[in-house]
Amino acid sequence: MSTVAQSAILSPKNPQSNGGFNNTPSWLAALLCVGLLSGCDSGTDSGGDPSGGAGGTAQGGSAGIGGSQAGGSSSFGGEGGTAAGGFGGDGGTGASAGAGSGGTASGGAASGGASTGGAASGGASSGGSGGTSSPDGVRQIRFVNQCSQTIWVGALNAAPEYELPEGGGFELSAGSDHSLVLPEHWGGRFWGRTGCQFDASGNGHCDSGDCGNRMACSGAGGQTPATLAEFTFAGHAGLDFYDISLVDGYNLPLTIRPVAGTFDPRGEGDPYDCGSPGCTSDLNQTCPAELQKKNAQGGVVGCASACEIFQTDEYCCRGAHNTPQTCPPFSYSELFKSACPTAYSYAYDDQTSTYTCFGEDYDIVFCP
Repeated sequence: MSTVAQSAILSPKNPQSNGGFNNTPSWLAALLCVGLLSGCDSGTDSGGDPSGGAGGTAQGGSAGIGGSQAGGSSSFGGEGGTAAGGFGGDGGTGASAGAGSGGTASGGAASGGASTGGAASGGASSGGSGGTSSPDGVRQIRFVNQCSQTIWVGALNAAPEYELPEGGGFELSAGSDHSLVLPEHWGGRFWGRTGCQFDASGNGHCDSGDCGNRMACSGAGGQTPATLAEFTFAGHAGLDFYDISLVDGYNLPLTIRPVAGTFDPRGEGDPYDCGSPGCTSDLNQTCPAELQKKNAQGGVVGCASACEIFQTDEYCCRGAHNTPQTCPPFSYSELFKSACPTAYSYAYDDQTSTYTCFGEDYDIVFCP
């Protein structure tokens, strides 16, 4: 991931880097690159992260901290990040639903919200609005499983805060939620694993998103295809950078939601300022046959990237196709983009896919 405060802004995502990151929108990159960042052109289509540019990762890319799979300039991903380094940050919710008469970080403001959550003057029915923010120096992120099946969350992070939450993986049953508290400058990625079976020692296998055949990923990246939620906290100018990435394929609907009451919007009318990127469509139902990943029973459990399947420079945005000009959107990425307009669809899709916020806490919702 990136050195949160020094992340590069223009690194493209690499669909094959198994540890790269996503990027910031090019309009922001152009603004910030003038004498402010050292990594504006760092990385290749193999890296990138939420505060970095159009970067991708081996398994999808983290938000904006630039870097390439091959030869990032630091383990932070600031100018590059390696395949195993540099992700985005992570967030959480401080004010989620559920505190009957007020609540705390997990349920609204202390001075009495609505029965479902609440701001000081009455919470919204979702409970997310009006909550109190996390204490200074920490971030809270809440994972919500609205799917009909159990999800096993995978996590991966790098510099500057080498803290792997819950060993890099935990179970999240259907209809449940789970919160984590992380350092303010933490950065990384999260994804959902499906169809998992583990023994008492935590060894086993998942149909999609598998990470080293273990419940706790312990630093292993997720097997593609997998939908990624990528973060870099407190990056350039103190901004959080975050995105949903399909650069390395899709396996589950997923969205990121800043928790109302825990962030300070910079202005009205900008959908990328504290917005909610996501992919709510079920791409497994519309995935072309050549991109489908199936389980042992023949069911489609993921939709792979064209880069992973065909391994060409054109689809992977590498070699002679390693710039936005030489690697325009192609038919497969356009399929992803039309289904999920706010998610990264390929390496140079940063203009409509990277979000920033002076935030505190976030919800990550599976099957929103």
